[in-house]
Amino acid sequence: MEDFRCAVDLLVTLDYVDEDRIGVVGVCGGGGYAATAARTDRRIKALGTVVAANYGRIVDAHAIRLWR
Repeated sequence: MEDFRCAVDLLVTLDYVDEDRIGVVGVCGGGGYAATAARTDRRIKALGTVVAANYGRIVDAHAIRLWR
């Protein structure tokens, strides 16, 4: 998720970027990461994915169960 946050940090500093119209696109595994980034960073206003499942969230949920 850090990569998404850093990219948005950079985008909002550019004069030609409208910070109210930042979106992300993710394909396959990247779609899950894009969805998580959009869910956690309110600066991301649009999301497009081509993904069967949010693997990042599935892995996180599985990891939490393992630590219990």
